[in-house]
Amino acid sequence: MKPMKQGSEAPPASQNGLMRNNWLVSLIVAIVLLNLVVTGLMLSQPHISDIQVPTRYTTLTRFDQLGSWQSLFILPLLAWIFAGLNIFLARNVYFRSRITSFMLIVTSFSFSLLVLQTSLLYIGVTHGAN
Repeated sequence: MKPMKQGSEAPPASQNGLMRNNWLVSLIVAIVLLNLVVTGLMLSQPHISDIQVPTRYTTLTRFDQLGSWQSLFILPLLAWIFAGLNIFLARNVYFRSRITSFMLIVTSFSFSLLVLQTSLLYIGVTHGAN
């Protein structure tokens, strides 16, 4: 293994790395689009302040907690934070371990799909209450 020269750094991701990998770029674009869809779905729903909506689901008791509709905006917020953090980490570790970068991006994509599915379920339940 060659020792690194003093003052040498890895090239920026935009020049030679993460943004040149077509798979990672397409997954990042898909993550951003999924998060935009989730945010748009949650913002476009009619919100009535006096109706309680289900805010927690468990496999044993199904929906077991009701709350304000504003608490449902935590889902898109978490999706954006998780995606941003994983993309940042993937960019920083790309030159050390490409498979780690790929797994971080795939994890973020999977989480975005989960948030989309959960949001669609919440929207279906709240429309049934109206």
